[in-house]
Amino acid sequence: MFVAISMILVIAVLFVVNLFFGGQVTFREMVSVYGVHMVPVIVIALLSLLLILLNSYSFGGILLMVSLGFILTTVPLYLIASLLTKQSKSLDAFYGYIVYIVMAGIVFLIYFSIIIDSTIGNLIDGYFYW
Repeated sequence: MFVAISMILVIAVLFVVNLFFGGQVTFREMVSVYGVHMVPVIVIALLSLLLILLNSYSFGGILLMVSLGFILTTVPLYLIASLLTKQSKSLDAFYGYIVYIVMAGIVFLIYFSIIIDSTIGNLIDGYFYW
């Protein structure tokens, strides 16, 4: 659930940055471009799942972190640079990196604070139940 919501947030930030500074790409096209670039990452995630199921937690965890790194940072930065290089209205690809990093940082700060707040709230409620 966490990974799916993170991917939706990444696609939304990519769409907004491309909408304001790049060409006219629809949200559906952005999802398809992002999805096509996720094929190797899905293979890595499936391999990590297989390793975790085989009780190889260290290697499975490392591969899972690698796949999350690709999902949240590497692929979106490549996509924003690629889209702004091909169809840029007013922004250079370098500034597209910066705008994406700032917007993604703000969005994920809000998202993580909501998750942490609800998790810690449930933990504290369970602790003081008795």
